Amino acid sequence: MQRDGIAPEAQLGALCLLAFLIPFPFIYATLAIWALIAVWLAGLKFRSRAAVFAGQPALWLWLIYFALYACSYFWSNDKDQSIFDSVSKLSFVIMPVCIGSGASLTPKWIRRITDALALGCCTVAVICLCNAGSRYLAGGGPNVFFYHELVRGFDANAVYMGWYVIVALSGLFLIRSGEASGKGIRILRTAGVLLLTVFLILLSSRLLLVIFVLLTVPLYAFSLLKSSAQRWKTVTIMLAITGALAGTIAFTGNPVSKRFRDVMHRDVQIAYLDNYADTIPHFNNVTLRLFAWRVGWENVRDNKLWLRGAGNGDEHTLQNERFEKLGLTVARQKEYNIPLRDMNLHNMFMQSFLGLGIPGLLLFSLIVFLPFTALRRAPNSNFFLIFNICSVLFMLQESALQTQAGIVFYSFLSVIYWKAVKSKETVPSFVFKKGN
Repeated sequence: MQRDGIAPEAQLGALCLLAFLIPFPFIYATLAIWALIAVWLAGLKFRSRAAVFAGQPALWLWLIYFALYACSYFWSNDKDQSIFDSVSKLSFVIMPVCIGSGASLTPKWIRRITDALALGCCTVAVICLCNAGSRYLAGGGPNVFFYHELVRGFDANAVYMGWYVIVALSGLFLIRSGEASGKGIRILRTAGVLLLTVFLILLSSRLLLVIFVLLTVPLYAFSLLKSSAQRWKTVTIMLAITGALAGTIAFTGNPVSKRFRDVMHRDVQIAYLDNYADTIPHFNNVTLRLFAWRVGWENVRDNKLWLRGAGNGDEHTLQNERFEKLGLTVARQKEYNIPLRDMNLHNMFMQSFLGLGIPGLLLFSLIVFLPFTALRRAPNSNFFLIFNICSVLFMLQESALQTQAGIVFYSFLSVIYWKAVKSKETVPSFVFKKGN
């Protein structure tokens, strides 16, 4: 069936709505996804859209990855868990199809989408800070302003919220559409940068803070100098402030620096003991992750899961059984508050390996590393460089595609990236030069 589609602005507006709602509780992003699907269906022109999608092989990987998970139902013993997991990953199909076959993304719309994400993050930041202030005045300690306590009431924890915030900050810093901005807009963007910087610090994600200081800020400084050598004073002041802030966090007693010190003072050998029956394990975030990875590797090796994996229904079952064999029984986990049962592997590479074997690991690796090969062809390449580096490092410490907090965000922006690359190749170059 063919007919003139609805205005591209409607499709792009749906993308902005989704970007804005991603930091909010998951139900809102789900409603935005349904709106995106409705707009896509209303446009019809399915034959021409299929041709557009067919011309973007990088997006096929998402569909194949989803198909592997769906097929693993047949060798999973826990069929209900397998179905639940596959349904939760429907964004692997929805995002590539609805966005990949939709309207082109010019720099103006890329900026609007990232601005919508930044606005959503700013709104959530204000809500979180107000909630924390209210709890503090009601007798709560200063910890209500930090880490997971800060985002209490939201589905995404502090680490995932930090992921959204650093990407939003990078967008505010690095994305230029060529549109002239009035003084009022510039003031609002500066206020957004300040608010989100404070929010990122309070969220206390070690990895993301390091990326912000060592990658985002230097890239922004470089872009300023590249646009005008006269901005060296501004760059010097900005780098001095960043250095002073980083030094203050590092060398004063505060909850943020405490999280860094906790990593440095822990014996990692605790993750590799032969038996925990007579030992009280004192895991921290690092050793708990190392232990989960070690158990996942042993399950693949001992159960010979190289070719097809355990299936997405049995990952937790295998992990739980090995925890018990190592002496970490359910009762012992509860007694010492060790959150192991049904825990994901906190590494999406290992998660794919355990669930889908070598094919799943290779396919996932292609999805996260292939974008680096096209950065030179991407508009706003510095922004997408930070997004992709941050995402790869994040996937190394989180099973990000096992929860809606990561599934929607990563699949959404990953497809936006490939759509932006494709748009730059097919839309006349003067459109990108003028920032339309």
